[in-house]
Amino acid sequence: MNPFYFGDSENPLFGIYHPPTNANKKLNEGVLLCYPQAREYEITHWAMRQLASLMAKAGAHVLRFDYSGTGDSAGDYESVSIDKWKSDIQIAIDELKDTAWVKKVSLVGLRMGATLAALTAEEIEVKNLILWDPVVTGKDYINELSHVQNVLSSRLGISNASNGTNGHRPDGFLGYPSPPGLESSIKEIDLAKNFQTKAEKTFLVVSQEIPEYLRLRDHLTEQGNPFEYRLAPDNGNWGNTKENWEIFFAQNILQAITESVTGIES
Repeated sequence: MNPFYFGDSENPLFGIYHPPTNANKKLNEGVLLCYPQAREYEITHWAMRQLASLMAKAGAHVLRFDYSGTGDSAGDYESVSIDKWKSDIQIAIDELKDTAWVKKVSLVGLRMGATLAALTAEEIEVKNLILWDPVVTGKDYINELSHVQNVLSSRLGISNASNGTNGHRPDGFLGYPSPPGLESSIKEIDLAKNFQTKAEKTFLVVSQEIPEYLRLRDHLTEQGNPFEYRLAPDNGNWGNTKENWEIFFAQNILQAITESVTGIES
């Protein structure tokens, strides 16, 4: 693993590059991992690191990175936006191409990271787009966060702040702020309604079959572009309030994603 900063020198992004670890399996292709957000970033960090290692072992050049205002990247979370994070992904793609000398890059995103990857792939061409348990409908995602916040706050005997204007929570969610502009733009997202991708092939890899994933599957199927749906039963109850802070393990789905991207069984 090679940690480094890249992008704008005044507001750099932090990334970790995983070169291929098997000289006999070099694919001459890049894979960019797009993290989820807030508490999901914390509980899935180990899984994303394992995914990077699996793909590097399969011969891919892999980069995982923190968006502006998150993790170890520069920036203020209060001023982040969907457009800014999409720009970060494009900067990371260019960095991976330069670092690894590859021409094609695939995007692998989890939850909100999958949604950001999808929105980015509407604007630029990528090889594969892998959506792992994506946030399909932004309103449902915000409602889910609010529900988990309310349940956990009640369990701890903490009073919830009022929802404020238009349902916005001034106290944020689960210890993370929720800038009004960011929250509003998330609520406008509906991948199953108007999403169009420029990816050569799209994979929807899900840990369980729920209505929003099936709705997105049907939408992607109707488009007629190269598409594959994979169910890999695993840990994926994102609204779980009983084990909300436990480290996330998902070996089945990590293997399914690695095989989807590289064509090699891990």
